[in-house]
Amino acid sequence: MPLLYKMEVSALLSSISVGNTGRKFAQESYAVHERILILDSTGTPIQSIKSPASYTFDHTEWITNGKQSNIVATFSNINGAHPKIVLVNPSDSSIIELAEGDELWHPTLGRTQRNQIQGFN
Repeated sequence: MPLLYKMEVSALLSSISVGNTGRKFAQESYAVHERILILDSTGTPIQSIKSPASYTFDHTEWITNGKQSNIVATFSNINGAHPKIVLVNPSDSSIIELAEGDELWHPTLGRTQRNQIQGFN
């Protein structure tokens, strides 16, 4: 199963700057947290998911039931506020907005045996 790291913290994982590696992999320059970089178990980038215009990803968390994986995250805007919680599907890079408010932080999602979303805090 791939590992998930935010671009900003990935540089701490090895002597290579993963920020530069991520930019090379994405083939474009981007702002901190503008992309989610997915790495394989050897640390090699395998996918990059771009945030929509006017937002960056924050508080990203990996969700899996062992067969299917998703990412729950907040969107941060230019003012530093976190107005949306989103679900990102790595299989097609689609993004579904789950909640909207003034300031939403650190979402958590779980799955039941029946694959129903349990909720978040």
